[in-house]
Amino acid sequence: PKSSYAYLNRGIVGYSIKDFNSAILDFNKAIELDPNYSDTYYNRGLAKSELNDLRGAVLDYDRAIDINPSNFAAYSGRGNAKYALGDRNGSCADTKKSVALGSQVTMQWLNSEEGAWCRNMR
Repeated sequence: PKSSYAYLNRGIVGYSIKDFNSAILDFNKAIELDPNYSDTYYNRGLAKSELNDLRGAVLDYDRAIDINPSNFAAYSGRGNAKYALGDRNGSCADTKKSVALGSQVTMQWLNSEEGAWCRNMR
């Protein structure tokens, strides 16, 4: 009951079976036990995105990045949430930051036809 990693991992399982509400409860408990672990905020942001709580997701991605500025997945997730909120400039900036930090998946998207809008944005 005092292992933040156990709650994090159970939350990840909840997320993987699309039980997003229970996943968020587990991520909340993990954060209560260890508020300084970037991946927990990142994963809670993913679950919030699935529930269309995009503003909440952005806040979680912000916190993940505050804790670990090299967390390229958090930049990518935040970019996706910002895009869904209509913030194309913010989305593109986060996407490019994710690539700069080494995200191969985001780089492939950016170099695809679908990513051309961002790739060509200055």
